[in-house]
Amino acid sequence: MDTQKGFLSLLSSGFILALFGLFARLLSQYTGNFSQVGVRMIIATIIVLPFIIMKKISLRTQYDNLLLFVVFILSFPIYIIFFTISVNTTKVANAFFYLFISSMLTAYIVGFILFKEKIDLQKVIVAIL
Repeated sequence: MDTQKGFLSLLSSGFILALFGLFARLLSQYTGNFSQVGVRMIIATIIVLPFIIMKKISLRTQYDNLLLFVVFILSFPIYIIFFTISVNTTKVANAFFYLFISSMLTAYIVGFILFKEKIDLQKVIVAIL
């Protein structure tokens, strides 16, 4: 396992995510929230689609997983819409704080309900912090 690649990937992802809120705030002076999201989705499609075609990655799914697949596909654009609105209506630091707190607490709750994970003292302390 190449931990240096993983570290650099996480570091660059964090850097891009940190700039994402700032760019959304700057772009809000020129365009609306939904226009920003639409352009981002088009750019993401232009970047990802050739990769999917070259690697011949199948997007087929079984019918019993179709609902989960649709929820997964729709949740990302909805997340981007909500995050863009949040960044443009609140402070950027608050938007990031609420994003990470809500995703962590949601992961705890969903893990507890769906995957029967145990909530131990360490998770409770992290949630309180």
